[in-house]
Amino acid sequence: MSVIKVIKKILPPSSRSFHAFREAEESRHNEVIQELSNQMEVLAKTQSDIKAELFELRKNLDAHDSTIKFFEWELYRRPDETTEEAKKRFFRSLPCAVGSKRLIQRGSVKLLKAFNEICEKNQLSYYAGGGTLIGAVRHGGFIPWDDDIDLVMMRDDYERLKSLLSNYPEYRLSITYDPFVLCCQIRFMFKEEEIPCFLDIFPFDFAKEEEAKEMLSEVRKKLVADLTTNDLYSEWLKRGCVSENEAIGKNISKIFKEYLIIAKERGIISSRDEGKYVVRGIDNFEDPNGYHWSAPISELLPLSWSAFDETMIAIPANYEALLEGAYGDIYALPKDIYTHFDHISAQVSDYSKMEKSLKEKLRKLN
Repeated sequence: MSVIKVIKKILPPSSRSFHAFREAEESRHNEVIQELSNQMEVLAKTQSDIKAELFELRKNLDAHDSTIKFFEWELYRRPDETTEEAKKRFFRSLPCAVGSKRLIQRGSVKLLKAFNEICEKNQLSYYAGGGTLIGAVRHGGFIPWDDDIDLVMMRDDYERLKSLLSNYPEYRLSITYDPFVLCCQIRFMFKEEEIPCFLDIFPFDFAKEEEAKEMLSEVRKKLVADLTTNDLYSEWLKRGCVSENEAIGKNISKIFKEYLIIAKERGIISSRDEGKYVVRGIDNFEDPNGYHWSAPISELLPLSWSAFDETMIAIPANYEALLEGAYGDIYALPKDIYTHFDHISAQVSDYSKMEKSLKEKLRKLN
């Protein structure tokens, strides 16, 4: 007889019952653990199966989507044109925005026209970027669901623009720092603050080497770390975008400038004379498509001009390669087509007042 059984016999009934209960519970506990283990094995196999099925489903959906698009374009295509020509014709035939959206676009085009005159008079260069470049080559103007104009300027031209604007009192530069995407936000605007139209200006830099984009990305990471661990960051987040003229804005501006100096001292960015490549400025936000922009100067120059609504806009030489690298197929409708009017709508508290001011401005400019 085992020692355990002997001990059980000499224990009082209540103790023996308690130990019997403990044994039963231990047995049940072990059964539950085993059952859980079995279920986890089944779940692991199930997850693997689900992943495989989802992967196969995605492949089938992509194939189906491509097939449907192919047949749709073939149905739309005229006998005397290629599929590419049919796509261009389709996008050119899309109706313009209407109402407040179109009013804001028209105001932005007037700004662009004035900006062109300032640049021409002072020998400043820029070119269309982002959705504006897509709009220029695909629509001949605004993408119907876009609401602002994106321009790229080399930093030395942008710095000259800042100093020259005192000669143009009817316009202003709004320079703010955004805590959410950690960038310097530069906008060319009418002097009237109630008119929300603007041209977004993105400073780019010259570089000697193609690898400069990776090197600059590392400096940018340190800049972001410095900004987000700084004592002023929590206050910056509470305030949102702050002007460079405010105390907190001046402190943030100082940090951005320090890292720009670091990039220069390390030889990552260079002067115009030494530059062979162009890289996205360290003070720009991260590209939403994950495309870390850089290009040989030969892909940008010579700049050419493209129609943009009632005015013209400068575009880079090899715009096809630049757009494909950043966006892929530009002749495909975006999935978030209805969310592209976020830039301005958030800034307008009184649409009737805005429309009145903008209509009066357009009347004076016509």
